[in-house]
Amino acid sequence: TPPTDLCPNIDGNQDSVPAGMIKNEAGNCVAPTPPTPPTDLCPNIDGNQDSVPGGMVKDGNGNCYTPTTSVLVADECPNLESAQASVPSGMVKDGAGNCVVQTVVSTPSTPAVIGGVLGVSTTVTTTTKAQPKAKAKVRANAKVKAKAKVKAKAKVKAKAAAKAKSEAKIKRIRVLPFTP
Repeated sequence: TPPTDLCPNIDGNQDSVPAGMIKNEAGNCVAPTPPTPPTDLCPNIDGNQDSVPGGMVKDGNGNCYTPTTSVLVADECPNLESAQASVPSGMVKDGAGNCVVQTVVSTPSTPAVIGGVLGVSTTVTTTTKAQPKAKAKVRANAKVKAKAKVKAKAKVKAKAAAKAKSEAKIKRIRVLPFTP
């Protein structure tokens, strides 16, 4: 009997399947097909992900990430830097919707005798506009500079308030003619 050729697609007579080969469905001896590697949907995460993990999305580069959300806060003082959820203490809103510092100088409204002269005092109320928002700066020391600037402006405002108070005292005394 003639020997049986196990691999009719290979020249010569093979009585066994050569090493590293297998028989396919047609009866031919072929190299095995390597297994298909799994598809990794998130190459930036260790291991293979066959789906995008819960709570994550893919970016334009095919990487998976957890999106961040931001909460918007209503800004009560559009003229002040950063969002203000409420009008800061010591400030009020002006007619334009901006927050301003309110300075109240009040004195008794009863007649007073000053230096032997009868006078009447009044109450003076002034408002000072707050600083408008500054454009954001990229420098790392911008916050430090801003704080120093706020402190300097506070000193200027304090001096202005003291001067206004002094001027208000002068304005509020009206001298009445002396009648015996």
